[in-house]
Amino acid sequence: LQTSSLIAKLPDLFGYFVPSTYSYFLNRVADFIGSRFHFASNIFENFTYPGLIIIFSFITLCILKLKNKLPYKLYLSIKQYLFVSGVFWVLTLGPFLHILGKWGITVDDGIRIVIPLPFSIFHYLPFMANIRIPGRLIVAFIFFSYIICAYVFDYFLQTKTKKIKTIFFILFFLVFFID
Repeated sequence: LQTSSLIAKLPDLFGYFVPSTYSYFLNRVADFIGSRFHFASNIFENFTYPGLIIIFSFITLCILKLKNKLPYKLYLSIKQYLFVSGVFWVLTLGPFLHILGKWGITVDDGIRIVIPLPFSIFHYLPFMANIRIPGRLIVAFIFFSYIICAYVFDYFLQTKTKKIKTIFFILFFLVFFID
């Protein structure tokens, strides 16, 4: 790995919550965050925002899991997709954990401590060493995450009335287009 050029292109852990400056509706939010936080300014190759639908779906799953209210049938349906999307999510972070623009902690005597991640293994695998920008793996994460979202929506809308489903889908498309 050419770490000197790669570090500038590492996705940040909090970059998953920063929308694109190219977004028609959310560009002001992205500009605001980018002007106040260095890690979010001029993100292009390290852009990893999956979208509000995925973020809210995963927050919902986390809350249900923490409250022990995640239905077991739903968990069985999505566990393999959760695993694969989790693997791709960790791989999109790159070879080192990058948090708020910092990829390491400097302790006494100038020693830098970094948290290595599995992406480093790609350097030693044939053909995988060509993946230089880890943020590009976000496409696979988003693909598997939307499968999870579909299972979650399907599970919770099964018992709802047609009126509730219609309202949900109108709100869903509104969020989709705004995002």
